[in-house]
Amino acid sequence: MKEENTKKNLKISLSTFFLIIAIIVIIVMGYYLYITIEGKRDEEKQVSDLENEINILENTVNTLQQQVSEKSNTSNTVNTNTVQTNNSTTNEEKQFSNEEIKKALQEYLNLAGVSEGGPSALLQKLNLIDIANEVIRDDGYVKTNIQYDDYKNAMLNYVTEDWFENRFSGGFKNENGILCYNAGGGTGMEFEVESINIKGEYSDSAYIGNVYNIALDGSKTMENIEFHIANENGKCVISYCD
Repeated sequence: MKEENTKKNLKISLSTFFLIIAIIVIIVMGYYLYITIEGKRDEEKQVSDLENEINILENTVNTLQQQVSEKSNTSNTVNTNTVQTNNSTTNEEKQFSNEEIKKALQEYLNLAGVSEGGPSALLQKLNLIDIANEVIRDDGYVKTNIQYDDYKNAMLNYVTEDWFENRFSGGFKNENGILCYNAGGGTGMEFEVESINIKGEYSDSAYIGNVYNIALDGSKTMENIEFHIANENGKCVISYCD
């Protein structure tokens, strides 16, 4: 009887031992499972935090790039305006010497004198046409193979645009951008500039020119003419001449 009780107690002890072992194993497994789950959560949180930081960095980079671009554009605009302002100031403040003004008047009178011989003579003087190539139409005009703007731009080396329209557009036509000129002609004139003097003190653009009008026989007659000058891109040109 005593032996049976001993065996029974031993079985209970073993059962309790294994139960305790099982509980310990379950606790250990639960702990490791908890650790694993928490580790994954931490990793996911770390990944999420990294993604947020990357997004913040990208936004910062984009903002900085935009600011740099805006500053660059502003700088270019300021530089361009400065250059334009400096050019304008140079044009307005440039003072021409008497020799420059005298030369501008002489070149102008050379063209004006030649133009008295007809539009074709003026175009030849400008090296724009060859008289041998002209074919006169029924309306008395000759159609060239050059652009009207080429003629105009050539004249703007010597006169302002307003004075070009006033003095050197007659006898010419602009037909769809092509230059046509009247085939009529006459006797040209020749001038020689002797000297120039500023007209009064009220303006630094109005002058009196002492000019010789040279006749066909070579005789000279002195004339006093009033003329005005202008600054076109740093070049002295004529804006008026009586």
